[in-house]
This record gives sequence, C-alpha cells and structure tokens, in this order.
Amino acid sequence: MVIHDLKGIVTGISIDNAKIDYLVKDQLCKYDLNSKEPIDSVVVLKKEGFSRDLTGDDRQLYVRDFFTLYVFDRLTFEKRHILELGTDLKNDICGFQLDDKFLYASIRNGKIVKVDKKTFEVVCEQSYESGSIWSLGNYRHELIGCTVDGQVLFIDKETMGINHTLTISKQNIGSLIVDGDFLFTAGQDKAIHKISLKDRKVLLMKKSAHKRMFDCVGVYENNLITICHPASEICFWNNETLELVEKIELPLKLAGRTLIDNDKLFVTSRSINGIYEIDLKSLFNSRI
Repeated sequence: MVIHDLKGIVTGISIDNAKIDYLVKDQLCKYDLNSKEPIDSVVVLKKEGFSRDLTGDDRQLYVRDFFTLYVFDRLTFEKRHILELGTDLKNDICGFQLDDKFLYASIRNGKIVKVDKKTFEVVCEQSYESGSIWSLGNYRHELIGCTVDGQVLFIDKETMGINHTLTISKQNIGSLIVDGDFLFTAGQDKAIHKISLKDRKVLLMKKSAHKRMFDCVGVYENNLITICHPASEICFWNNETLELVEKIELPLKLAGRTLIDNDKLFVTSRSINGIYEIDLKSLFNSRI
C-alpha cells in the first residue's frame, strides 16, 4: 500500500491518465501518480469543508458543494459554469451521475435535475414522491436511483418518468454500483442486495455485511468491494454468491471517498492527509 501525502484531507477524487484531480481544503488540485509530484492547484471554493465531492469526465470536472455545482475545464481548471440547484441545506445535492450528453443531480426531498453538459441548460426538473434519492447509477436508457425509503427507482432518461419501483428495504439505500446487468446496493440496514436490472428483481441479499453504514465501491475480478469508514474495514465479496472472500483493515474515520482505477483502489478518509493506493492485483495474488 502507498500513501500519497497531499497536505490535507481529500474530499473528492477523479482519475484520468495516471493523474488525480482532487479537492483539499478550498483548492482543486492535480497530482501525477507516476512521478508522485503535484502538478497544479487553484483556489476554487470560498472556504474549507468536508461535505463536497468531485466527479469528472474526459473534458470537465464537477464539484458539488451543498446545493451548488461548479464546472471546471479538466485540463486548465478554468471555471466554466456555476449552477445553483437549490437554495439551502433543505435542498442540497444528494446523488450525481453523468452520461455522454447530460448530468443528473438528485436534490434532497425527491427531485432530479437534468442538465445539458455543453450548454449547462436545465433540461428537466422532475419531482418524485419517493423521498430523497441518495444515489444514482446508469443502466442503458435508464437512470437507477436508490431512496431514503429503501426503494430502487428505474427512471426513463428521456422522459424522467418512473418505469418501475422495487422496494428492498425500509431504510435508506445510500450507495449503489451498476456492474453490467446487475445492481449492488449498500443500505442503512447493513445489507447488500444484488439485483437483476433486466428482470428488476432481487437475486441475493447479504445481511450484516458491516457493523456500521457502508458504501459499495465497485467490482474487481468478480469480487464486489465494499468499504465501511466508521469500522475501518474493506471487504471483498464473491459477486455471484455474496460470500465474504477477504477483509482488510485500514485506519479510517467517519467518511471518505473511494474509486477503482485499473488495478488500483484509491481511498480517502478524514483520518489521513492524502490518499491510500492499494494494488488490487498484488493483494489478490497474495491473499485471495
């Protein structure tokens, strides 16, 4: 495992071509993973904070800070647009997703805003009776949303209407991963659900996956990876059976961000001033 010292708690990360774009304090920064050297940093926010997040595509970076969405050029960090998608903490941004043409932001209390990525025009604002939609995913022509009431919503991207609703819990579904034709969810009830997106039904459920609230990270070599920051653990589950394959412990704290890039797992947490880099290939070869 490698620890990249980035001189502060990292609250959002996006990786492209061995370069990490990340948020630390009030700055948007770029770091070269090969040389392990900083490349650039720009002050982009009014103050420091831990609640913001970062997502990127091949051209742009999207910084979410409560109800405000900032859009930056990925190469130059030039600010392209600011979208105020709410007015206060009662309608801040919960989930976020991108496709080729649009960005989708779910707003607290059950609304999704669809925005053109080129013009930044709000194409559609759609409210739902499901309550807050905490996580979003892409599946073909549909947007998959998981709600505070334990529902999985299958939303038509064109009309933004609901095609189907699947109830899997009575509690919040805070995290999801779409892997091919399957959906994996992490719930406040501490359960993992594996769902067929084709058939729109639950295939498997794993109770008590972690002792505390956790997130789905992704699938690597047929293993679902989950992380529980409060319990300082990362678990690997067989994605066919949801049987536990391996668990590793890291000194984590409260919350953080994770992503998989090629054979590497990157983890941030409020317990470190930087990013953990875990070589998944080496880990699997030696321990799994």
